[in-house]
Amino acid sequence: MKQQQKEFSRLEARIGINLHEKIKTVAKAKHLTVSSFITPILEEVVNRELKELESQEILNLSVRDQNNFANALLANKKPNQALKKAFKLHKKVFNVDKDSKVSKKV
Repeated sequence: MKQQQKEFSRLEARIGINLHEKIKTVAKAKHLTVSSFITPILEEVVNRELKELESQEILNLSVRDQNNFANALLANKKPNQALKKAFKLHKKVFNVDKDSKVSKKV
């Protein structure tokens, strides 16, 4: 069985001397390198922040979509060809009569 090789990249950050010493102390106590100690911590924090950003993006899209929908309703435009075609297909598929009632169940 082939073992997958991971790709790595170097990250440099300027941190305070006290924090650096604390990181080294904890990593050493856990018998880890600084990199192997920090990597899962950074990954957890970044994943949490990405989820937060995704949630915010969903909210932004939701508000924008609501505004677009409301504006489309208020615009009072005539149906275009694609909408007319969709109505015809809907009537055909769902057996809708002229009174907009379902003539028979599918």
